[in-house]
Amino acid sequence: MATAVVSALALTGLLVFQDRENADAASSARANTARDAVAFESLQQVSGSIVLASSLRRAGILGLQRIGVRDFQSLVVGPLGGIVVATPSQWTLALGGGWACMSLAQVKGWRPPSVTRGVCSGAPIVRTPSVSAAALDGAVQHIERQQRAALDAALVAAAIPSTSRGSDARFSLRSLADHFRRLDHVDFRAQVTPSGVTVMSKSSVACVRPTSTAQSVRIVLGPCT
Repeated sequence: MATAVVSALALTGLLVFQDRENADAASSARANTARDAVAFESLQQVSGSIVLASSLRRAGILGLQRIGVRDFQSLVVGPLGGIVVATPSQWTLALGGGWACMSLAQVKGWRPPSVTRGVCSGAPIVRTPSVSAAALDGAVQHIERQQRAALDAALVAAAIPSTSRGSDARFSLRSLADHFRRLDHVDFRAQVTPSGVTVMSKSSVACVRPTSTAQSVRIVLGPCT
């Protein structure tokens, strides 16, 4: 019993020390602001993509958040030597020698993520190499090129009226095909396939595909197959 109490006190002390260290990492010192800038800006980008994806999901457009998060981890975090420690309610991003915390509301309804400098409470402090502004800009531009067709597909699908002509559901293949065929003055090409519409930009390809009920669509990278 005494051993268990001692172990519990030691663990509590460790967590308190870690949280104090995390708080120091998130202090308002000017040096910390500069150190955390890359991580903070990067999580701000992710937060913006989550907000957009959530808005489009309410319009029946699925898949953008998964694309955004996956691309962020594979095209920004990994190549720039960063690390994400994620839980259902928060992300700590260690990147460019600094840290940022994104809190995801775990309440009824939906609220946009909030991003702060420093390490989330309870997360480990991980050291990472510095990253230049040019390197970060290059990674962000890579994501934008990679996702261009997916975003075009999502925005066009979201513009389809909620009441379609005839007996077709809003997002039936026929409705999607008719809507994309009527477009003009756009920066992409669209090709109707038996499973969906392939959208091709200068730098990327995406597929917009009706779900089984045709009450929503799913966006995936690559051509419709």
